[in-house]
Amino acid sequence: MALHSMNPGDSTNADRLKGIRILYVEDEADVGALFSILLDMMGCKTRWVCSADAALQESIQDYDLLLSDVQMPGSMDGVSLAENIARQRPELPILLISGYIPSSERLQHLQAYVLSKPIGIAALRDAILQCI
Repeated sequence: MALHSMNPGDSTNADRLKGIRILYVEDEADVGALFSILLDMMGCKTRWVCSADAALQESIQDYDLLLSDVQMPGSMDGVSLAENIARQRPELPILLISGYIPSSERLQHLQAYVLSKPIGIAALRDAILQCI
């Protein structure tokens, strides 16, 4: 199984986040704005889009990490987006964040990390560090 559970701990490598280019996909405006600010404060270069469809319009070669919510309206959810992106760039780290995690059968073929909401700043930072 390719699914990695996140158990974030303290990290001394926070400088590794500086300049990391993240494509962040979140449909909820308040959550998206907050996470974008947090990611920027960590030194990441974040591009926030509101749907999987919008994410697929991006040049995926321009990013070091896909960070996506799982449940989203539109033609696909975060898992379907991750599957699509993984076909384009199998080496790209993928971090899925959600209060609802789909069945492991749906995720087992993905090389993806999964982090359950709610999460704090340190957990988010450490999860990203574990992915990259």
